[in-house]
Amino acid sequence: MQPPTLGFGSDQIDWYKDTATQITTLSPQTKLTFAFHIHIAKFATVFSKYGSVKDKAYFKPVDIDQHPNKVDGDFGYIGEYIDTAFDEEGRVWTSIKKLGVDSILVGHRHSNSASAVYNGIRFQFGQKSSTYERTNFQLPDGTIVEVSNGAPPQDAVPLVGGTVMPLSKEDGSIKDPYIYLCKNP
Repeated sequence: MQPPTLGFGSDQIDWYKDTATQITTLSPQTKLTFAFHIHIAKFATVFSKYGSVKDKAYFKPVDIDQHPNKVDGDFGYIGEYIDTAFDEEGRVWTSIKKLGVDSILVGHRHSNSASAVYNGIRFQFGQKSSTYERTNFQLPDGTIVEVSNGAPPQDAVPLVGGTVMPLSKEDGSIKDPYIYLCKNP
């Protein structure tokens, strides 16, 4: 018996292509967001503009909001390296791009909560909503640290809550996205 592989099966790709095509045929102005659990390999490319995010040995947490080369519209932090989980060959990425998708939202990497635009598509890691397992904390000096199943440093603020993406009433575009941090997780 072979172990399961990450990613989408051909039947799933056919389904989302057919469904997205039906939606855009019936309602061309509708914005498309794909949400799934494990990120595609392209996420490493997207966030590489903020440093070495793919190689675990060289990875350092990144606060995009404080980064000297921050691109307008990008926000959040990368608290854990971004491996190439699946879709190395780009089959899913290519099909999503051809469909005219506006954004891709994933989870899986609990220490990442970031959003960046690449080729006109917003790539997002959703904000973690609780302090179980691995959790990022922000120290009073702004440094982000990860704590795995232990006590956080004194005066550290847990980075848990939700990624908020307000939409324009006029055209459905994202306006002033931000991360809402819970005061008492």
